[in-house]
Amino acid sequence: AAIYPTLDNPIYATSVNALQQTLWQKGYQLFIASHEYDRTREIKIVQTMIERGVDGIILVGTDHDPAIFETLNRRQIPYVLTWSTDFTNYPHCIGFSNQQASFDLVQALIAKGHRKIAICTGAKLHNDRQRARVTGALQALSLHSYAIPDEYVIEKPLSIEGGQESVQELMALADPPTAIVFGNDLQAIGAIDQAIAKGMRIPQDLSITGFDDISMAQIVKPSLTTIRVPVNEIGISAANLILNLIHQQTESNTKLPPLSADIMLRDSVGPPRAN
Repeated sequence: AAIYPTLDNPIYATSVNALQQTLWQKGYQLFIASHEYDRTREIKIVQTMIERGVDGIILVGTDHDPAIFETLNRRQIPYVLTWSTDFTNYPHCIGFSNQQASFDLVQALIAKGHRKIAICTGAKLHNDRQRARVTGALQALSLHSYAIPDEYVIEKPLSIEGGQESVQELMALADPPTAIVFGNDLQAIGAIDQAIAKGMRIPQDLSITGFDDISMAQIVKPSLTTIRVPVNEIGISAANLILNLIHQQTESNTKLPPLSADIMLRDSVGPPRAN
């Protein structure tokens, strides 16, 4: 079984396909469910999957209710954590450092000359990926001794609408940012749409970055600067690792190294506007 936070984000659908195809080739059927960031629902889904007799479970992220880990360990169900290597010492993780990727992305904005950088994240509660991305962004700013006001860090839904709302809020500030770092590409694409609707030029008036590199990131105008998440590699590697655990072919408790998540520098980022 693979349990995802949501299936609305195309980035998860791509990874599900790689995961399912790999398992299918090895003779395994994949059950898929989503909890929509509801911890109580996630616990119930895990319990249901165990009752269905699954051989192993794949979870997204490292932040889950302790009851889930207790149940999996008690029932001796192998499990793999995916999409993140932050905030955990669990050895069977297939993912990347969201914190490092966000740090590198903000460093790239700083290299372009930006100092007033806002951060629009999804809800950070029970979402280790969003917390890690905010942490990495703030670390990059702190490294250069750049302090940003509290109102530059906001939470919005991880959707196109969330990105649109963020532009309305952040650009209405007395001292608006010159760049906004978003929690995912959907937010960033919504932000581009809203900024253009307000008569702004991207990136001359505002630089925008996303996270994930969904297919729309390359065709939106201007094309979106973002972090390319290794979605296919996550799906394939998670499938192979869970099968190794099921067949007890993986004995090492050494934490696996993180996968690479690369910056895709495109047209939505440029130097800051002149004051």
